[in-house]
Amino acid sequence: MTSGEINLLKDQPVWPLGLKAMPAKDTVTWVTEHAGARQKDRDAVDQRIVHEFERRQGRLIDSQDDVGAYPKAVPVRRGLDIPKQNAEVAGKVGLQVRVARGSRIVRLTTLAR
Repeated sequence: MTSGEINLLKDQPVWPLGLKAMPAKDTVTWVTEHAGARQKDRDAVDQRIVHEFERRQGRLIDSQDDVGAYPKAVPVRRGLDIPKQNAEVAGKVGLQVRVARGSRIVRLTTLAR
């Protein structure tokens, strides 16, 4: 998986708190199980990428035309239920709720204090 020389570091690399190392032999399985925008709800693009990776059929893509066009995004909507106790706390601190449509914020609402 690597090529070239091995460069030993003079100093210890930064290691984020709580990060646990994984054996290299387990990485491919872990990544294919967890890759994608939402691993439990992979869209067609995520499925294609994982499928091609597992079969080692991946390639460089220069244009959406290389993969059959730009994907049609289907919005996923889920309700936001804030338990009463949390809503009261949110109201006291003036929690702002962003309402987005696509990648654009269309309304910024401040919950009443």
